[in-house]
Amino acid sequence: MRAPYTTADLDAVVELQRSPGYALVVERINQELERRRHELEQPIGIEGTSLARGQVQALRTVLSIPQILQQEMKKATKE
Repeated sequence: MRAPYTTADLDAVVELQRSPGYALVVERINQELERRRHELEQPIGIEGTSLARGQVQALRTVLSIPQILQQEMKKATKE
């Protein structure tokens, strides 16, 4: 199990979000989200729709991980 978060961990996540490489990753994830949204507008059937919806949800979750981590870290460093 990982040791409790520190303020250094929080700083690292904030710095990650500021990095050009991270911006490229976010841009690519957003492109994939848009592709999946377009897919949902096509006649892909129930199974295809379910799959695409799950993929959209997963990509949105991935994009929110830095904010989730920051909230957890802020809480952990205040305790």
